[in-house]
Amino acid sequence: MIELLAPAGGREALIAAVQNGADAIYLGMGNFNARRGAKNFSDEEFQRAMRYCRIRGCKVYVTMNTLVNDREIEQALQTARVVSEAGADGIIIQDLGLASAIRQYLPDIPLHASTQLSGHNASVGRVLAPFGFSRFVIARETSLADLAAAVADEGVSYERGAIASGDQFICQSEVKARIKSNFEAEGKPVIACEMEGAAIGQVGYVNGTPFGILRSISDNGDESAGMSYDKFIGVAVENSVKILTEFLNKTK
Repeated sequence: MIELLAPAGGREALIAAVQNGADAIYLGMGNFNARRGAKNFSDEEFQRAMRYCRIRGCKVYVTMNTLVNDREIEQALQTARVVSEAGADGIIIQDLGLASAIRQYLPDIPLHASTQLSGHNASVGRVLAPFGFSRFVIARETSLADLAAAVADEGVSYERGAIASGDQFICQSEVKARIKSNFEAEGKPVIACEMEGAAIGQVGYVNGTPFGILRSISDNGDESAGMSYDKFIGVAVENSVKILTEFLNKTK
């Protein structure tokens, strides 16, 4: 079963993701998520977000993916308690000490191992299992051989699927033209591509493995890139649903 998971950096982005077809969203609240610069959610906003998603059948995962020191553990556990009592579908964690404490304090909340744990193989999965992790997001730089071995390991349960991400690195025509001219001056062909998709395509091609890349583009990557992040989330989720649906229908 495919689950379309979308980020929700704030209320507007959450609504846009849910209304445009996301099966699940992940969000940050409190002081223990890695994206503190985003809008994120206060306790009250989080409760409203949970109600909004529950009514619409959308799952909610909460990021607590920072490293926690001993002076912060009590506050972190209180945050986890709020998350658990609100009925969240899981907590995404990097810190093994925090995971162990939550498992003892709140045994019923599912724990997901963050990609920031840098798990590259089945051995890491087996190490994580006793901490109570039910989902292991394997590091994206994992080799195909290690990935195949991990998936074949019957002692570890994995979530297999795709991670969709997007970044806008350069959006000034003048800057892009200058970079392009530097390469052309050396007699090298120049194309524009996005980083993650290009890497996946190269690995798939070299290993003779079929692959599909889905990217949600909201603008032309130039000075016209005026779409807000919140609006982009809605457009990205809507387009992803349409493309995935058509793709699955054609590959049945």
